[in-house]
Amino acid sequence: MKRLISIFCSVLLVLRFVPNVSASELEKSEELVLVSETVKCLEDGSSIITSVYEEVVQTRSNLYTKTGSKVDRYVSAEGETVWSLTVHGEFRIIEGASVTCTSASCSTAIYNDAWSCTRKSASPSGNQAVANGVFEMRVLGIVISTENVNVTLSCDPYGNLY
Repeated sequence: MKRLISIFCSVLLVLRFVPNVSASELEKSEELVLVSETVKCLEDGSSIITSVYEEVVQTRSNLYTKTGSKVDRYVSAEGETVWSLTVHGEFRIIEGASVTCTSASCSTAIYNDAWSCTRKSASPSGNQAVANGVFEMRVLGIVISTENVNVTLSCDPYGNLY
C-alpha cells in the first residue's frame, strides 16, 4: 500500500511540474526544443524548476552558431508558478575544439502580483551566458522576501547546452 501511495504521489509531483513557460519567454526562436529539466526542492516546500532549451541547428561545417535558453521558475509550495528568469545565449562553436559565448540577454516573467523583479542583468563569459536577477515579495509595501537568482547557460565544444 505504501508503494502504491508513493507511486501516486510521484505521478502527481511530475504532473505538477509540467513546463509552464510563456510564449514571451521563448519568443526569440520558434524552433526551441527542451534539452533537460531538473527540479530542486527547497526546505519550505517550494521548488525551482530549471529547463534548458536549444534551437535546432542544421550544419555541415565544424564551425557554427548555436542559440539556447535556460529558465529558472520558482514554484510555491502550493504549486503556483511565481516568477521566472530566463537567460538567452548565442555560442560560436568550432566542433570538438572550442566554444565562445558571443552574446547574452535575459528576460523575466512575474505570475504573482506580490512579487517583482528589482534588478536583472546578463553577460557572456567564456563558454557561458550568465543572468542575475533580484526578486522581491512585498506586502503592504514592505519587502518580506528577497531571492537573488543566478542562471548560467553553458555550452561544450560539441554544442551541448547545459
